[in-house]
Amino acid sequence: MTDPLTALAGLLPLAAGGRQVALWMAQEPGNRIATATAATFLLGGVVGYALRVGPQVAAAEAALEQ
Repeated sequence: MTDPLTALAGLLPLAAGGRQVALWMAQEPGNRIATATAATFLLGGVVGYALRVGPQVAAAEAALEQ
């Protein structure tokens, strides 16, 4: 049985670098493009979470802002 990611890689009309980015989770350990892609997703997730959630506000401070 063929791995679904391998089948997807055959269908992607991308250059080798683009294919590595698209299938970053299926790359060999130590692949620099996959590592950079994972780091970009991590950074984007942390920044997005920080902007969406923000620091916790104490109940006493929240009452003052109303």
